[in-house]
Amino acid sequence: MRSVLRFKRDLRLADHPALQAALRTGGEIACVAFYEPSVLLAPESSAFHLRAWRDALEALERRLDSLGQRLHVLEGDAPEALMRLHQAWPFERLYSHEEVGSNLTFDRDKNVAAWCRQHGGKWSELR
Repeated sequence: MRSVLRFKRDLRLADHPALQAALRTGGEIACVAFYEPSVLLAPESSAFHLRAWRDALEALERRLDSLGQRLHVLEGDAPEALMRLHQAWPFERLYSHEEVGSNLTFDRDKNVAAWCRQHGGKWSELR
């Protein structure tokens, strides 16, 4: 089974419920993060937020590399990025943390859920 672990705002590895769930399913796991224009260009985002997120992604990338895993950073809003990923590397499960964010990220996650329903994938969003 192929699974995708999507890092949104929770970029830690220690005590990460979605990571633990993905590992329990076995099979191949692709770790991904998205540069989402709709989120990055939103009024509540700033250059500071973008730099901090980029720095945190780079730290996560180094940590994953030390564990023999790669972080795939894709550009595009989540449903479109998931579609491109699914076309290149078909997967059955998507894991992520359940983020508490703005209406923008809530609507984005509703679109991700719809994408998963349409493409037969199971999404586990963990607290």
